[in-house]
This record gives sequence, structure tokens and C-alpha cells, in this order.
Amino acid sequence: MNTSRRKFIKNNAMVLAGSALLPKILSAAKNKIDHILGVQLYSVRDDMHKDPSGTLKQLKSAGFEYVEHAGYENRKFYGYTPDEFKKLLNDLGLKMETGHSSLEAKQWDKSKNDFTDEWKYTIEDSAKVGLKYVISPGVDESVSKTMDDYKWYMDLLNKSGELCKKSGLTFAYHSESYEFNHELDHTRLYDLLLKLTDPSLVAQQIDIGNMYGPGGRAMD
Repeated sequence: MNTSRRKFIKNNAMVLAGSALLPKILSAAKNKIDHILGVQLYSVRDDMHKDPSGTLKQLKSAGFEYVEHAGYENRKFYGYTPDEFKKLLNDLGLKMETGHSSLEAKQWDKSKNDFTDEWKYTIEDSAKVGLKYVISPGVDESVSKTMDDYKWYMDLLNKSGELCKKSGLTFAYHSESYEFNHELDHTRLYDLLLKLTDPSLVAQQIDIGNMYGPGGRAMD
């Protein structure tokens, strides 16, 4: 991969893979690392679904300052309304400026030529909870098989960027593995993504592991 657009999101959360890792994360935070900026809550997703408040309290006590959500569903963050979750974070002294919500083809209503209410609510609730970045992880593989479909999908990412800007947010893309080991017209999907999206509308959150695993390399 050869690209000059490799801008990490400001205050990017530390990516930690796996589930049921809370004890290990807390141990590492207390015993091995002097300062950890933030954690992707997907890393402790099982704990967050069982006891979101208790899990956040433990993360805060371990020294974490920032969290990045991966648990928005039915207009709630881990079962809390946007206002409730924002208060929970504020009471604990935690900051959440980024979060993952998947933008898929189904979020565009072709009959109305507009986003579905579901995606509009996602943006609205992201602003309410205090996010600065709405991050979509991975491409929708159903519209990544032909160039025409992929171009349409990339335009959807640009449109989402425009929608986010209206709410004072920035839309971003989080790289997964699929777009590094699949091609269209002999070009990696991720290179096409960078070419077909407007950098003023779609920021990039680079997952180094997802990029390097399939053989992708960032180059000046």
C-alpha cells in the first residue's frame, strides 16, 4: 500500500483485542504501564454488557482517562440513553470523544434518496453523548464486490461525513483486514477508499494490526 493520507484521529483510543480481558488490562495498567490514555471498550465487551457502570469504575481506578465505545444499539449506549451515559462518564471523570458505529448499505434509503432514521439517530445520539468522532469500522462487504457498488458505497461514506458535520461531528473510518487483502481492478480496497473518499469528510483511524496482518504497509 502506498498512501500519503495516514492521519490518526486525535486522542485515538488504544486498541486492545479480545474478550474477557478486564483483569489483565487492569493488571497491566497498575503494574507495568505508568500512563495509559484510553481503551476501546470492545476489549472488555463482555464486562460492559454485564456491568457497564462497574466496569467503567474499574477502568477509571486503573488510570484510564479516555474510553471509546463499541456498544450503541436501539438509541442506547450499553443500555443507557445518551444523557444517562454521558452523566455516568462525567461522574467517573472519564472522557469519550470517539465511538464505533457501523455504516452499512442498509442505512441508505434508496426510495427516499436519504439516510434512514436509524443512521440519523446514530449521529444525533453521538452528538448528545459528547462524541467528536463517529467511526465506522470496516467496509460493508456486500457492496465491495464490484467497482460500481464500491464507488456507490464510498460516496455513502462521504455523505455521512457531510451529515456528521451538520451536527458538529467528524466521520471517520476504522480499518479492518478485509480491505487490505481484497482488490478491485488490481487495486487494494483500502487504497481505493483513500482515493474515493474526501479527506475533509472522512478521517482515518488506522488499526496497525489489521493493516500489517494482510501485508499492508504505510509508506511516505
